[in-house]
Amino acid sequence: MHALETGRNSQSKETGFLHKGDLIPLFENLCFALALFRTHIGEQVEEGMNLLRRLLPFFSKGFPYALHLYPEIAPLINMTEEVFQEKYSGSFLEFVMMDKKYLQRNAALALGNYGDAGYAPVLYQALETHPEEIVRTAAARSLGKVKAIKDLEKFLTDPSLLVQKAVTGALEN
Repeated sequence: MHALETGRNSQSKETGFLHKGDLIPLFENLCFALALFRTHIGEQVEEGMNLLRRLLPFFSKGFPYALHLYPEIAPLINMTEEVFQEKYSGSFLEFVMMDKKYLQRNAALALGNYGDAGYAPVLYQALETHPEEIVRTAAARSLGKVKAIKDLEKFLTDPSLLVQKAVTGALEN
């Protein structure tokens, strides 16, 4: 029940949503709805269903864009550990994700799914400088999805075989 308790601590009595300051983070609210379902208690399952009904309109192109002042995801990809701790320390998101590399990987994949080549510089920065192969792999795949492959060949020499494979796949698509 730890996830449920953590979510309840961030839940607004006025809106019913989880809040992080003035923000209403969509991902955390979705995870909270799932935690409510896992209780198998009728009242909490109903609360989770109502929460989902209120969240679903905020999906566009299959990607959540905003609830309130939902933060842009592009800066998440290359954020430092200090920024991560400042923004998410003690939050439900930190509890669910456990490590910022998973948040950054998901942000990189989401940008690829969003399909806007305007995010290519952020993805290239992650591919070139990020220490985690999981994030670099996601950045390479997303660059292929948004067809921003002009300078991708130079990353075929990445020390990680998984990154090299992702770059090869992006170049072939």
